Amino acid sequence: MSIKVTRKIVVKSLVTPELKEEIGKQVEDAEVNLNNNISLLNERLLDERYKHLEGQIHSEIGRLNVQLGELAKKKEEMTKLEFGQEFYQGTIDSPVDIELGDNLFEKISRAEIIVNNGEVTEFRNI
Repeated sequence: MSIKVTRKIVVKSLVTPELKEEIGKQVEDAEVNLNNNISLLNERLLDERYKHLEGQIHSEIGRLNVQLGELAKKKEEMTKLEFGQEFYQGTIDSPVDIELGDNLFEKISRAEIIVNNGEVTEFRNI
């Protein structure tokens, strides 16, 4: 008898010139998008039709500015990464079968997938 459960698998990428360039482009695109949204919201603050939403608009602008700050930190972190170093990309969900007698902690431990320029190169704790 067994059941399927979902576990998190950590995805890490080896830092390469291509990865740094790709992440740099993603950060720049996100910055442009955030700045465009902030500009739109600032325009709405000047529009009388949105006067009743002024508090919400200011709150949203503040939230977007926090995101801009986080992007700046990410950009700074990327400049410090060395080639060959592992970089946390995120997590994915994966099903795993648990049977009677299994060590639950071993089955659901933080498995990792290592990627080099999009190609899976290693599995850890799978």
